[in-house]
Amino acid sequence: MAEAGAAGAARNAVQHLRLEARYYDAFMALPDDARRARYEELMRAARSTLHAPLKGVNAQKRERLKTMKVLILDNSQREPSVASVWGHTLADKLEIDNIVRELGFKHVVAGVPTDVNTVDDLFCQQLGDAPYAPWTFSEFTDWNLMDGVPVFDDSHVPVGMRKTADYNLRHVILEVDTCASFWDCNFSLADFTEGVLFWTRWLRERASDATLIVNLRDLAKGMLRCPDRCIAIATVPRRRERRPELVHDDVGW
Repeated sequence: MAEAGAAGAARNAVQHLRLEARYYDAFMALPDDARRARYEELMRAARSTLHAPLKGVNAQKRERLKTMKVLILDNSQREPSVASVWGHTLADKLEIDNIVRELGFKHVVAGVPTDVNTVDDLFCQQLGDAPYAPWTFSEFTDWNLMDGVPVFDDSHVPVGMRKTADYNLRHVILEVDTCASFWDCNFSLADFTEGVLFWTRWLRERASDATLIVNLRDLAKGMLRCPDRCIAIATVPRRRERRPELVHDDVGW
C-alpha cells in the first residue's frame, strides 16, 4: 500500500499537482530514504513537464487572467509590524476606517479578535454598519490539543472564529502553520481536511454567506522543511465541495 501510495502521489502531483489524502498519507508513511527518493523523482518530472519555457504568448492563460475574479483585501487596519512597540489606538483605526470607506474598498481586514480584548476587538464591534465586508484572522487551533493534535468540535472553536461570530461578522482567514508540531503527532492530511471543513460548516451555520480562506503561514519555511506536506495542503481542500480558498504569507518574511 505504501509503495503504491508513493507512486500515486508522485503521478498525481506531476499531473497538475493533484493529490488525494490516501495517497499522501501512504507516501508520508514510507521510510525517509524511500520518500526522499520518490520526492526527487517527482521534482525531476515536475521540472521537465510543468516548467518548460513557453513558446510565444500563451493565449489561453492570458484570456483566463482577463476573466479571473480577484479579491482585493485592504490591510490598512493591521498593526504596523509584528512585535511593534507601538500599535494603533481605537481612534487611529476609526480615522483610517474613514479613509478606507471613502476609497470604496469592498473587503477590509478588520483585525485579529483575541481572548484579551485588544483594540482589534473594540474596532470589530464598531463595524455593524460597514459598507464593506470586514475580515478577521483566526488560528486553526488555539493549541488546546488532545494527545498532541487539534480537536474539532463546538468546545474547541478557536477564539478568533468564535468572537468573529459574536461580533456578527462572517468572513475569516484561518491561519494554518505548515511547520506546526501537531503534524508530527499522528495528525494526517485527512484530519487537516476534515478540520478545515468542520470550521467552514461551523461558520456557515451562523451565517449562510460566510466565507473562510485558509492562510498557509510560513509557507517558504515549510517548502524547505516539508515540501510534500505543503503541496498536499495546498491541493486537497480545494477538491472538496464549497472548498475554502487559499492564500499564503509574504515569502520575504
